[in-house]
Amino acid sequence: MSKILFFGEPLIRISPQNIENFSNGVQSQLFYGGSEVNIARTLSGFGQKTKLISAIPENPIGDSFLRFLQSQHIDTNCIQRRGHRLGIYFLENSFGCRQGQVIYDRKQSSLHDYQIEADQIDHIFSDVDHFHFSGITLSLGKTICDTTKVLLDEAKKKGLSISFDLNFRSFLIAPEEAKTLFSEFAPYADYCFGIEPLMINDHDIKFFNRNEATNEEIRKRMNDLIDRYDFKAIFHTNRCSDNFDQNVYQAYLLNKDKQFYISKELKTPVLQRVGSGDAFVAGALYQIFNNANYQNIVDFAVASGTYKCVVEGDSMFESVETITSVLNQFEDIKR
Repeated sequence: MSKILFFGEPLIRISPQNIENFSNGVQSQLFYGGSEVNIARTLSGFGQKTKLISAIPENPIGDSFLRFLQSQHIDTNCIQRRGHRLGIYFLENSFGCRQGQVIYDRKQSSLHDYQIEADQIDHIFSDVDHFHFSGITLSLGKTICDTTKVLLDEAKKKGLSISFDLNFRSFLIAPEEAKTLFSEFAPYADYCFGIEPLMINDHDIKFFNRNEATNEEIRKRMNDLIDRYDFKAIFHTNRCSDNFDQNVYQAYLLNKDKQFYISKELKTPVLQRVGSGDAFVAGALYQIFNNANYQNIVDFAVASGTYKCVVEGDSMFESVETITSVLNQFEDIKR
């Protein structure tokens, strides 16, 4: 079985343990993650082989993170030991009407010291069929963008399929800058996750109001983006909370033949929503890599994203059967 290759930044999340605010002496939890790490780990749980390109510092925290990746069956042979620190983000979890808050502490993390070595290119891309990258990675600065472009050029040269998760983060990059930057990289992608921030034309500088858009308006935007960037398929997720504070998850998929698919709508109470978008991407990539039909792709992806909402941490390591059971609506207890 070939591997899916990821390029991205390992991150550590620190959150108060009991839905508290940060303060002196507050009991907190620490989780290993980062978008690409989360997707790779979830795919490993599904039995899909994965490989991560990144950089981790040569210190005890770096050693611990590397052991974590290896324990999750992620190929770490192309991870460099460089720099002095891993990126950190602090999250105060939401509860009721209180919004969650993210504080980033990731400047000059080890990924900024990653260097592509010409004699390692073939090794990086050996036994790999697919390359995945995200808008979060592009938002970290020009040096990392340049590295991403080199990897994408090589992936295209070697005939790999490519996926791009737009993953916009307003604390990392301004909306207008993201629209321009992400639009430069979108032509590399065969599969796109998200409909913003991308430009349909030079005048498309404002964000599409997806929260108030109808299904037809969303479909039209997805159609316009496929026409502009020649994607094989594009995905859009719609998530909200119902009157019982359950997470409501549904997604849309439009393929190159302009066939439009709407997933099942799944609901669940939320334990931790962090990483549910990454779980959605992992579910879609798993089904794409296994040549599933489009309806199964989008349904399984939504089930994967929904199941992550009941798993603590930034990612999950669950079987395909567990995710399928969400779609089949098994009883609370198997007897």
